[in-house]
Amino acid sequence: FSRRVRTGQLAAGHAAVKSRTVEDYLRSVAQTFLAMGQIDPRLNTSGNVDFRLQRMLASYGKADPPPNRVKPVPVSVLRRIFAVAST
Repeated sequence: FSRRVRTGQLAAGHAAVKSRTVEDYLRSVAQTFLAMGQIDPRLNTSGNVDFRLQRMLASYGKADPPPNRVKPVPVSVLRRIFAVAST
């Protein structure tokens, strides 16, 4: 299930998704199980998330590209723009 969501076969947009989206899908399925009075399929007998699932999600996170971050505008540039605009 997780692999098919990850590759986009079962994802809403039919495109590959990132690791957090796979986690959201798994959480949604678990909540449905719980709403029907069943046990959470992600958990092992001790109540923790199964280690195989943790490792798979961790490997998805490592394979994801880093987020695109925008560098902030330096304060000196903002002051210069303000100075030019007010004259």
